[in-house]
Amino acid sequence: MNDKKNAPEKRSPAQKVIAVFGGVRATARILGRNGSTVSRWQKPRAEGGTGGRIPTSAQGPLLEHARANGLPLTADDLIA
Repeated sequence: MNDKKNAPEKRSPAQKVIAVFGGVRATARILGRNGSTVSRWQKPRAEGGTGGRIPTSAQGPLLEHARANGLPLTADDLIA
């Protein structure tokens, strides 16, 4: 039986990143940005967010921080 209730929910790149770094505030600190900026990544585009996408300007710094700290984040995790 293919029941949607039992299917794992696919997380957006923003949700993955925020989880890996320990939350919105921690992610924002790593990037030197405001928490509301990072929080906006999780909002739909219709609500002024990025629709779960990570801005290009943040991708490099996030990957560098993850590598330097042994965190499980890859370039594939950053794209939808």
